[in-house]
Amino acid sequence: AAYNRTLDVLSKYHFAVLTGPPEVGKTTIARIIGLAKLGTGWECYECRHPDDVLKMRGENPKVFVADDAFGTTEYRPEIAQAWAADLDPILRILDDRHWLIWTSRPAPLHVALQRMHLQGKGEKFPQPGEVLVDAEKLSQMERALILYRHAKAIGLTEQAKEIVRSNAHLIIRDKHFTPERAKRFVRETLPDLLTSKAPPEKITQAVIREIHEPTVSMEKSFKALDPAHHDLLIAMLDAGSGIVPFNALVEAVERLSGGRANLDQLTEDLSSHFLRIG
Repeated sequence: AAYNRTLDVLSKYHFAVLTGPPEVGKTTIARIIGLAKLGTGWECYECRHPDDVLKMRGENPKVFVADDAFGTTEYRPEIAQAWAADLDPILRILDDRHWLIWTSRPAPLHVALQRMHLQGKGEKFPQPGEVLVDAEKLSQMERALILYRHAKAIGLTEQAKEIVRSNAHLIIRDKHFTPERAKRFVRETLPDLLTSKAPPEKITQAVIREIHEPTVSMEKSFKALDPAHHDLLIAMLDAGSGIVPFNALVEAVERLSGGRANLDQLTEDLSSHFLRIG
């Protein structure tokens, strides 16, 4: 659904912003669209900086993919800010033959469009909601297909297939489900369970653990955060479980570090990737 929505947005506005937490498929959707357009004679480029788009426009039809976090090994929120700063000249070169797909948090888009409107440059641009596509909203059927395709891709034995079948509902209904975690279960955990001849209760525990545990890329991304962002996440744990009111977070930060710091900016930096702001 997110893929089709992105295509619709690109056809109308030539610009789409894919949002959602890590590992839900934002970059995959963008790359598949790029591959599809390659098959029709377009060119496709992954761009790490706004200048990559501005320099490579040319006459040939192109899809530009801007992945603002490159979150496999690091998380750099300032990359999104660079794209937001140069969004106006980029939007001016987009047309039926030049598309931009940006995987980002919603906030940088709002900031960029607000700046453009204040400068009198954004009168003809649509509202943010018209170009935002939430890649997180996977239906149960989409989750089941993702699990099935990962299982099919590695050629499971009949015994392994039965384990996937009997635990499919447990996997796809888990609120922590991501395509990467389903893939890890099928490729790494499932063979170990078969080798050890694990009983059903141990298999169930392994399924739950795999879907809840962060992937290696998420661990690397967390470790690459700067100390201020680390302190904020530790303060979140100290402030309590579940939904944490902002004033409780302020008090937790002050207890741990002796000062408030710039919490508004820090929470915005981590929104959608490490935090959900309600």
